[in-house]
Amino acid sequence: MSKVWIRIKNSRFYKDKLEDTKAIALLKKGKRGLSRVKGKIVGIWKKEERFPRMLPLLEQNFYEPEAVPDYVAEAAASGEIVDVIIPIYNGYSYLEKLFQDLPEAGMPCRFWLVDDKSPDERVHALERFFVEKHPNALLLENEENLGFVKSVNRGLKQARGHVALVNTDTELSSGWLARLMLPILRNPKVGSTTPYTNSGTIFSFPNFCYNNPIYRGLSVDVLDGYFKRVKPGNIEAPTGVGFCMGMNREAIARVGLLDAEKYTRGFGEENDWCQRAVQKGFHNVQVENLFVYHKHGGSFVSEEKQKLIESHKQILARDYPNYDAEVVQFIRRDKNRVLRQLLEILIDTHETKSILFINHCLGGGATKYLNERKAEFLADGCCVSTIAFNVKVPVWTFTFENNRGVQTYECWSMEEVLAVCGYFKFDELYVNELVSFAHLWDMQKVILKVRDSQTNCRLIMLMHDYFAICPSTNLMDGNLEYCGMPDTAECEQCYARKGYQTGYACPSRKVWVQNWKEFLKHFDEVRCFSGDTLARMKREFGDDLAYTLVPHQVSYLFPIHKTTKTTETLNIGLLGVFTVHKGGEFVKKLLKEIEDRQLPVRFRLLGRCEELDMKAFPEFSETGLYRREELVRLIFENDIDLFLLPSVCPETFSYTAEEIMKMGMPVATFDLGAPAERIRDYDKGLILRAPEGKRPMEIVPAKALEEILAFAEKLGISAQKSFSKRILYVAEYISFSSRYRLEHLREELLCQGVDGELTETGELEKRFEKAHNFGINWNEIGAVVIYRCRYMGCIPELIAEARKHKIRLVYDIDDYIFDYAGIRDLPFFHTEEYKDFEAYSELIHKCMEQMDGFLLSTDSLAAVTALEFPGKATYINRNAASAEMVILSNLAMEKKRCRDTFIMGYYSGSNTHNRDFELIEDVLLEFMKAHSEVRLKVVGCLELGPKFDGVKEQVIREGFMDWRRLPESIAEVDCNLMPLEDTIFQQCKSENKWMEAALVGVPTIGSMNRELEGATRQLENIILCRNAEEWRDGLERLLADRTAAAEMAARARDYVLSHKTTLQRDQKLLDFVLGAEK
Repeated sequence: MSKVWIRIKNSRFYKDKLEDTKAIALLKKGKRGLSRVKGKIVGIWKKEERFPRMLPLLEQNFYEPEAVPDYVAEAAASGEIVDVIIPIYNGYSYLEKLFQDLPEAGMPCRFWLVDDKSPDERVHALERFFVEKHPNALLLENEENLGFVKSVNRGLKQARGHVALVNTDTELSSGWLARLMLPILRNPKVGSTTPYTNSGTIFSFPNFCYNNPIYRGLSVDVLDGYFKRVKPGNIEAPTGVGFCMGMNREAIARVGLLDAEKYTRGFGEENDWCQRAVQKGFHNVQVENLFVYHKHGGSFVSEEKQKLIESHKQILARDYPNYDAEVVQFIRRDKNRVLRQLLEILIDTHETKSILFINHCLGGGATKYLNERKAEFLADGCCVSTIAFNVKVPVWTFTFENNRGVQTYECWSMEEVLAVCGYFKFDELYVNELVSFAHLWDMQKVILKVRDSQTNCRLIMLMHDYFAICPSTNLMDGNLEYCGMPDTAECEQCYARKGYQTGYACPSRKVWVQNWKEFLKHFDEVRCFSGDTLARMKREFGDDLAYTLVPHQVSYLFPIHKTTKTTETLNIGLLGVFTVHKGGEFVKKLLKEIEDRQLPVRFRLLGRCEELDMKAFPEFSETGLYRREELVRLIFENDIDLFLLPSVCPETFSYTAEEIMKMGMPVATFDLGAPAERIRDYDKGLILRAPEGKRPMEIVPAKALEEILAFAEKLGISAQKSFSKRILYVAEYISFSSRYRLEHLREELLCQGVDGELTETGELEKRFEKAHNFGINWNEIGAVVIYRCRYMGCIPELIAEARKHKIRLVYDIDDYIFDYAGIRDLPFFHTEEYKDFEAYSELIHKCMEQMDGFLLSTDSLAAVTALEFPGKATYINRNAASAEMVILSNLAMEKKRCRDTFIMGYYSGSNTHNRDFELIEDVLLEFMKAHSEVRLKVVGCLELGPKFDGVKEQVIREGFMDWRRLPESIAEVDCNLMPLEDTIFQQCKSENKWMEAALVGVPTIGSMNRELEGATRQLENIILCRNAEEWRDGLERLLADRTAAAEMAARARDYVLSHKTTLQRDQKLLDFVLGAEK
């Protein structure tokens, strides 16, 4: 019978229950159908999956360990003797391990060693030893080298039973042959069987159709142990793969041998045979419950194989026109995708340190903390699972994360949650939040059962709020004020008024606390984030719990040393989401005091208001929600002088307080909760204390304001330097390149107290149509900075207007694009995309002629500019990292994860760099072929040529991405590639790529370039190469010595942070822009 969800309102609370559709139908007709439901039904809806339901998938795909069938007994009972054919040509390094594994077949068999005249005598010695030791082994020695396919056929001619074809470069585990052959033994229409492997195209694990290293570096026996638990579906495939393939003797009899004429030395011969088997009515199937390690390449070298691949593909396409389409369809459908994903979870939770979080879906500081801890665990190579309750649609989501990605599933009940957890191992279980969980007490029991079902699993409670003490979570009473944690009688009255006894099925607060104490005593750690929280917990629950004190840390921010102003007012900052319990009503009283006294004080909320109407206060403004990386910029843009944290309830911790202190900004707060505890010993902190006998937030607003004003005066804020003039920054359009120049220049000067407006020429055109002075108060403008604008449109009028008001004109440029004659021979200028570049260059030149001076990004660019415009002032302002870039890079470094691969990253800004990449193509190809663990990650517009088709499984492609995503993307690579042609055009380019990589601790290898060498501080922070040999050597060094590479990257990062950020004060730059250097 189908079921639907109903939502029941009982008093102030809502509950959700899964009910039969028949009962609902009776209810709608006014008949009894839900007599056990108490309360008003306020909603009925059908449950739909947002994510796959996890428990049925696990039950469909896996046996419990004790329920795995005895495949060996079943295979032995068949009475069949399988002929195992092993074609051998050299491969000595593989044979010893293979010969150890073969006898663990798990069913009767004969081994046919077919030696194709191997010249290595060591191979012959191993073969003879194996045959002597195993009576069921026979050695066939070719008198001449016949090639792979003919050698296999020689073995097939000797076979009398079903056949298993095994390559020398494989490793096998116990019972391998029984599982490989059972689909054939069970179904006579199965023509071939192929197991999972690390490198077997459509049978590859974990990455489908890739050459993977063996998963997590595990042994074959350990890895195959998890595959043994799989319930094999034996899905039909278009072909088998011959590294380890079962072959039906009836199919061999009807289809014949491998085609040795068309497929002389391998690749494609098994595909051809399998297609012929299909034509005869047989099926090729996958053996999902067997993993065989394929080391790859024991028979012939990769260059030879690549040639065979190309020629034999053409033969297959000719003989079987539908084959390619069938393979594509098989890949597209990928019926075993979920199985592979679940196997990842099963393996990782058992073979790596495994963390489980229990959380809600409400966001906030608790979830922020969880995400930060997840990033740390993932960076340490752990896997992390999260079970979260969705209060809107009552399901539990199960999210699994490892260094390869994220998977999300659903559970529909607590029983399902418990059953799902039984499949996996967890070393640590963190209860992050239980607020909003339906059936709270049952969920607590489930958590304890999960822990008890594990071996040596630590249970940790994270005290993000006061839910364990009171269901209000924040200790606020009915008047939305801090209750002060009064005596028991008053608490019980409040508890009853709010209806908690019904909503949480708990008769009193006393029982509530007892229930939580009983729950918490099972925990190995009850983690508090402040001493204030710890004291409150001990007051309620006593000293017997396993308390720890672990304050939160904010690592992505840094001191900003704000010493100048851009406004005439004292600007008090509020941070985050501003609500009543964050002090909204108290701030209103302060604003009223400011308005009545007409004080030059403003409140500026970096965030947004919720549940508050602040429209009546002109002294109040808000920015709206912001990203973490924007915080420093917003402080300077809004000229924040100090912060106020006016929360009227005792917070368990304050991220905002920690962020403010990390930036070295002044801050004031009430003498209440964790913020006061943190700020009390801070040299730029102010505690606003209430009169004796009053609660902490009951301070008189006028008194609080006086204390804040006195605090600001003591800090010398009113004496900070400010400039009356502003800068007008103009670009043809805002782009990734203008960001590095104009936006970062604006931030550099803003940090020195000079405000500015950034606009595009299109916006200026609109202004000019309305007023010929562009609607600008030119008396406020100190300079106009123009970035890469042509002398066209409104630019001539803008220049004329600035000249009329004697305003300084500065041109900012970061590319050698103004002298077409000097660069016209570069090949890319002769492409269709650049057909109008000569005219473009001339208009750039004409605009630059009108300027008073130039801001330039490199020494080389300054030199050619001085030659072209003699007598004009120049200033080299190298590209610098903005505060946002630094914060994003810090966050990206926290998310760095352990990997089994070595990733080279190439980040292409424009196609002017295509020829740069061509310089190292051959070196990269050689390096990738020599090291299967190496990957090439290409981001941007670069198109790889056909050369890379042979290593396409080692290539990661990502399109052009927003600059905010770049730090995390770069942080995922192990080295940054920076090839450059040795032309004057490339010499004028800046070191952005090196700087971006340095910020996330990634070493760079690049082409030797005088400009680059000087900008990166000689050769301490980068590997610079003069030729292909040095590129080869440099890449090998980076791969071989990760420690030295990390040390080089750390030096580069330290240099960038100390010399190349927008927060560095450059008085000479300021003087140049304003013309004060004269």
